[in-house]
Amino acid sequence: MTEDPFKTVEPAPFLWLEQVLHATVHIGAMAYGVQLAIAFLAVYNVLHSSKKRYVWQTITFVSFIVILSTIYTACNIHFNEMAWIDERNYPGGPLAYQLEQQNQKVQIVGNVASVLLTIFADLCMLWRCYVIYHNKWTVIAIPGLVLLTIAILGVVVIIRLADPGASLWASEVVDITVPYWSLSISFNLLITLMIISRILLMRKKIQTSLGRQYGSTYTGVAAMMIECAIPYALVSFIFIILYGLKNTASSLFVPLMVMIEGITPLLIISRVARGQALSKETV
Repeated sequence: MTEDPFKTVEPAPFLWLEQVLHATVHIGAMAYGVQLAIAFLAVYNVLHSSKKRYVWQTITFVSFIVILSTIYTACNIHFNEMAWIDERNYPGGPLAYQLEQQNQKVQIVGNVASVLLTIFADLCMLWRCYVIYHNKWTVIAIPGLVLLTIAILGVVVIIRLADPGASLWASEVVDITVPYWSLSISFNLLITLMIISRILLMRKKIQTSLGRQYGSTYTGVAAMMIECAIPYALVSFIFIILYGLKNTASSLFVPLMVMIEGITPLLIISRVARGQALSKETV
């Protein structure tokens, strides 16, 4: 069989890294499309819901999530374009450009958008927990401190990546990024467990007072919370393991995490509007 004369000749690890970095942008764009569809569904359900309280506040929140996701996705696409088209003559080629030019303005803006998206999505989950626990600030004190720590670490990650020659795989960046994502997973799991525990306790009280047939709604809500939390927890868990091992494939999960982080509160908003989750009036 004749060898392809146009085939790229470079070490397999470098070729694999180039393929991963290129595929990452497309994976993020596909996840963005899914998030956009869920956002439109959430807005539609909110506008057509029988509950007219906080309608425009909710739509504003959904819009903010979409705007941040759009900025993040657009920045990733533009940086990819810079590496492969606009700056292809950079010493070392597109791969060297992507590894050494992480401090470009477009990348910094994208990083800021991703951190803000994470914080606002987590704030939504914290608010849900606050509502479920009858507006008790003491209950959300510890999760609130965890979220504050996530925000601080997010700022540090942005600053580190903005340094000249910084790279996502540099040890000084890894040392901050791993705790950042680990805390984000822990926060979401903690909030989900707190909400589910509260819901199941409410179900038990209802069943004790009115009979077992009246607890099905709460069981469904608990299942819904688990369904919403699993995708982010699973993707983030895989990413942290691969990233901690400095495995190239970890990059494939970065845009997925960012998009799923935004999708989770949108799913909850949509289901609350459709009456498939607990609202402030229900609890």
